[in-house]
Amino acid sequence: MASKYDLYWASRLEVIRAAVRLAATGVPATVDVQGLRNLGARQSWYGAVEVRGRTAAGASMAHAVSLGRIVAASGVCALWSEHTFRFTVTQAGVLAIVMADGAVGDGVPPALHHAQRSDLAAEARGYAAGGSKDGGYQDPATGCARIHTALAALPSWRQPAAVPFANGLYFFYEQGEWSPHAPGGRVVRIGNHPRAQGRLVGRLEDHFNSRPGAKNFSVFRRYLGGALLRREDVNGQCLQPAPGQGHWEKQDSRSCPRCAGVELAVSELLSLAFTFRCVRVDDRAERNNFEKWLIATMAACPVCRPTDSWVGRYAYPDLVRSSGLWNVQYIGGQPATDQQLRRFEELTGMTPSDAGPGNHLDLSHTLLVIPCSGSKDGVADPGLPLVSVAELLGTGERQLLEQGRQLAFERTGTTLHLSSPLQPALAYYTGQPYATEGTRDALVEAIRHGLQCLIISAGYGVLRAEEPIHRYNAQMAQTRSVWARRLPAILADYVRRQHVDRSFVLLSRQYAACVPQLTQTEQRMVPTFTRGRDPGSAIREVPARIGAELSQLLPALLRGPSDPRGSGRR
Repeated sequence: MASKYDLYWASRLEVIRAAVRLAATGVPATVDVQGLRNLGARQSWYGAVEVRGRTAAGASMAHAVSLGRIVAASGVCALWSEHTFRFTVTQAGVLAIVMADGAVGDGVPPALHHAQRSDLAAEARGYAAGGSKDGGYQDPATGCARIHTALAALPSWRQPAAVPFANGLYFFYEQGEWSPHAPGGRVVRIGNHPRAQGRLVGRLEDHFNSRPGAKNFSVFRRYLGGALLRREDVNGQCLQPAPGQGHWEKQDSRSCPRCAGVELAVSELLSLAFTFRCVRVDDRAERNNFEKWLIATMAACPVCRPTDSWVGRYAYPDLVRSSGLWNVQYIGGQPATDQQLRRFEELTGMTPSDAGPGNHLDLSHTLLVIPCSGSKDGVADPGLPLVSVAELLGTGERQLLEQGRQLAFERTGTTLHLSSPLQPALAYYTGQPYATEGTRDALVEAIRHGLQCLIISAGYGVLRAEEPIHRYNAQMAQTRSVWARRLPAILADYVRRQHVDRSFVLLSRQYAACVPQLTQTEQRMVPTFTRGRDPGSAIREVPARIGAELSQLLPALLRGPSDPRGSGRR
């Protein structure tokens, strides 16, 4: 029976696998595991275990025993079976991984032939040195100049809807801010949509939106609003009791009536004084890495300094004031290497300047909720960036989800096969509605355009279609009492945090009973089945009907932004 720790370590296994690869080069690797603290109260979270091949030893704490069991069973260390890896969970919530036998390898499994070993060893050394095979960080001033020069060739926009692609990085420019690197204007903020594909336009809209409470969805807006208030010498209720602690500047704090005026002032400033450029970067991992490297490079540049009149001098974070960027994360990190900058210049050169057919379709505010399938025979991995529901929830809702999964897999008749490979949910489900011709391909295409697809599961509760899971067996009849109490809060939090404004729910009656209405205009389809009147059996016919409905809905979503199905259906 899987424990709560087993489920947690299984969810972090792919990150651990990458860290082991780095540790195999002789460079200690770390993984953020602060999520462990959500699993209960302990006097100490310190724990250690050693793994050699597929054998774990030396653990005493329950969470460390579980870690060793999951890592050993997965074969993460089996490629280096002649070495012992030590996994240590620190009190600070960090998993440190080192080669316990003191060996220094090249990060390459010994079974590979010489040419493969040489290439992969160089790649591993480059990763350890900052992500570049040739190592060596570019001087920040030179790197910053190259970044500004590359961006100068791209069109400049004022409205998010003008951006002709769905994935990429954005670079804000502010009126009056310039540097010798960019006489026409220096970059003042670098941003990303790090967790979700297809959400570049939606993320930009978060910054420009002036609806009540919009500041809670954009740290950029909170910094701007706080700076405007201080510049006007208004240190009243919205900024009290301290910098960063007042309800305007604190994440998720409730707005007061005065905040409505600040929201409008921020939106007006953005519309009048800011423009932005975007670089298309479709791969999520590459995009996230570039965000770190570019921010670190530009923040460290001694040439690009803010003017004396820059409104950012009134922002509360020291890092904003000192760097000249409306950024805090990644400042002080390692700057980009020459090879990384060459790749960035290549990406800017490939970035389209106007919309091509289908490029501008943005489904990032649309949610599709569908069931899992009983058959999990496995198909080809669709190649989508991995996303887990837990990453997109608040702390309390994440705990509800993790507790629910533990309880569900403890029920009689449910089984979680932890020895099975972790694969995206879409790579496991093979029954209906996924077996309907064309449905799987259309679903993958819609997700690439930003569609958020949640799968309701009797075992996992709720999954993203791209979420890594193990093979499992579970029926909602056995776990409904677990999920009926938890899914409403989890889904409501997800919808709020992911800015969903349109939802389509296609579920059986039993599954739909656990899912409340998610948006005001939701369209819901719950097939009925009457024994004796309808042919076949409900367990076969209902999923097939959902598949038939999906085969019509998905192509309609991909054709354009208008409501594809008319009024709500049941």
